[in-house]
Amino acid sequence: MAGAQKPTERYAVVLTEPAVAEFSASHKNASTADIENQRKTIRTAQASLRHELEGRGFAVTGSVENVLNAVFVLAAPDRIPELRALPGVKSVVKMRNKRLLGITPAKR
Repeated sequence: MAGAQKPTERYAVVLTEPAVAEFSASHKNASTADIENQRKTIRTAQASLRHELEGRGFAVTGSVENVLNAVFVLAAPDRIPELRALPGVKSVVKMRNKRLLGITPAKR
C-alpha cells in the first residue's frame, strides 16, 4: 500500500553516560554539586540526542535520568540500527506494553 505508515513500537534509547543513581553509587564521596553536575551532563546529552532524533523524524515521548539514562521514542523496527548507530547511544531496548492486571475497560 503506497504511502502507508510503518507500525511503530516504543523503545528506550539508553545513553552511555551513567544515570544519576549509578553515578552516585560509584562515586561514594561525590558532593551534591558533583551529582548535580552529572545530572546537567545527562540533560545536555539527552537534549542533543532529542534534537537529532526529532530531526530524523522520530517521535520522542519522554526521558529519564535518575535510575536510567534514556530517551523514549516511537520507531519502526527497521529503524533500530539507525538508533543504535547514533553517537552516545549504549543500547536500544523495546518497551513492553503496559497492562494493569485485574482491570477491565469500562463498557460504554
